[in-house]
Amino acid sequence: MSSLANVTGFAVDEPGMGGKRLELLRQIAPGMMRVALLFNPATTVPVKFYMSSIEAAASSFAIQASTAPDTAKDEIEGVIAALADNRGGGLIVMPDLFNTVNRDLIIALAARYHVPAIYFFRAFADAGGLISYGGDFAEQYPKAAGYIDRILKGEKPADLPIQMPTKVALVINLKTAKALGLCGSINDRGRPWASKPLPIDYEQCCSDQLNPQHIATLRGNAALRSLSERSGH
Repeated sequence: MSSLANVTGFAVDEPGMGGKRLELLRQIAPGMMRVALLFNPATTVPVKFYMSSIEAAASSFAIQASTAPDTAKDEIEGVIAALADNRGGGLIVMPDLFNTVNRDLIIALAARYHVPAIYFFRAFADAGGLISYGGDFAEQYPKAAGYIDRILKGEKPADLPIQMPTKVALVINLKTAKALGLCGSINDRGRPWASKPLPIDYEQCCSDQLNPQHIATLRGNAALRSLSERSGH
C-alpha cells in the first residue's frame, strides 16, 4: 500500500479480518445466532473499515450482526448482559484503545454472562479471553525500527510504503472454552473445527506467514487448515 503524503507506518489489521473473526467465533460457538461489535467511536478505527467483510460473513452463517458503540466503561456490562438475555449471543471486541484499557473488565463480564467473545490481540486470550485473532506486534516492531533508521538517514516517509500485516496469530484459551462448554468445537490441536481440546490453558494454534494480498481472502476451514499445515503448527 502506498504511503500518504509524508505519512507511512505499519498496520496490524486489515478489513478482511473483521469477517474472519466472526467466522472463527461461529466455528468455536456454533450456536451463535447474533453478534455485537463492541467499540468506542472516539477511540477505534472506523467500524466501516471492517463492515463489508463482517456483513458478508454474517450473511453466510445467517447471523445477525449489530454495532454496540460505547462511550464509557459503565456501558460495557449492558451490552454483554443483553447478549446473555437470549441464547445464541456472541461478541466481537473490535480493535480499539478503549477496549484495550478495559480488557480485564470485558473478559470478566464475558465470563460472568457466559458470552463467547473474540478479540483482536493475543494479550486478551492470555488474560482469559476465549479467542483472539490478529496481527503480530512483535513482528512489526523490528520493521518499524528499520523505517525509523531509513528516515533518519534521509529517505522520505512518502517513499516508504505502508506495511500491512504478514503474520496472523490465532490463539484459543482452552480453559475459558471449557468453562463456556465449547470444547466440543475444538480439536486435539486446539483448533476450532473438531473435538478434544489440549489439556493446556491456551495454544497459539496458527501463526502463518501470509502474502498480504491473500490475507483478505482467507475464508473457510479448508483455507485456514491448509495454511496451518504448511506452517507446521
